[in-house]
Amino acid sequence: MVRGHINTDTTLSTPVSETDGGTAQSSYVSGDILYASSTDTLSKLPKGVDDEVLTLVTGLPSWEAAGGGGSSDASNLKIWDDFTEITGNGSNGQQVSTHFIINESGVSTNTSSGIGSNQHPGIIEIQNGTGTPPDGVKIKNPGEIRVGGGSIDVEFLFKIETLSTSSVRYFLDIGLFGVGFDAEPTDGVYFYYSDNVNSGQWVGKSRNASTETTANSTVAANTNWTKLRVSINAAGTSASYFIDDVEMSNSPITTNLPPNSIDLFMTFGAVKVISTTERNFEIDYASMDIALTTER
Repeated sequence: MVRGHINTDTTLSTPVSETDGGTAQSSYVSGDILYASSTDTLSKLPKGVDDEVLTLVTGLPSWEAAGGGGSSDASNLKIWDDFTEITGNGSNGQQVSTHFIINESGVSTNTSSGIGSNQHPGIIEIQNGTGTPPDGVKIKNPGEIRVGGGSIDVEFLFKIETLSTSSVRYFLDIGLFGVGFDAEPTDGVYFYYSDNVNSGQWVGKSRNASTETTANSTVAANTNWTKLRVSINAAGTSASYFIDDVEMSNSPITTNLPPNSIDLFMTFGAVKVISTTERNFEIDYASMDIALTTER
């Protein structure tokens, strides 16, 4: 045999390796599945038994009992708000959408003047008001969440209409935290932005009793649609930060995550620091997915 050419009457004494175009396997039985068990290595997964489902275990295919490869309401929680149903406008504590309430005055639910498009339906616009700084708005899902009971993913798709500047300065805190009203939260896992922090580039933060760990990104905030996601592992000991589905280079953070005794909320906050000038922010959707370690 010459590499790349096999005569029709050639009989191989050993299987062709994976990197030479073979499988490195010499026999199969009915139901076997080939999969890459590591780089450049193929392995066989024997068939399961009736009613088992194919799932992943530590990143590799495995046959498991039905239910093990899927999900159920008892082991999962999903919150999704498309902001297609606006229920209130402006009062502290008032419900403003299907899954969110306002924690400060200053929310606007105006959807006119070109807000929204065929690609971004159901947008809510929030405004951080004209009060004396520090002042602003935070909308949150009122359901208390605690880390350590399963993996948690929190995601927002939003747009900043006008960036923070030295003359009209504000900060954004977006993620999962105990609401800090007109200040940063004392506990949480979230993204932070202001023009005078990390040169206006997004920062990932974890906070435990106001002691924080930060991870500076190299991605500058802008006035385009931006997707931010915070992913917390099941043990509540690590948080990963994604900007437009790309993980930050300094992610994950593994220190100063909030303890499992603290109530946290999915929140979007915009707080003025300098000037009474109002700024607007559009949110297309917010979501939170929790996969409980132990089924309820």
